Amino acid sequence: MIALRFGTDMVPYLSQLTEQFTPTPWLTWRR
Repeated sequence: MIALRFGTDMVPYLSQLTEQFTPTPWLTWRR
């Protein structure tokens, strides 16, 4: 449960960080 919550909390944070540096096709696909 802790791992699941950690994952869900980190997904938006990681995606925002990645988008800030270099937008990747993965981010476009996520949207």
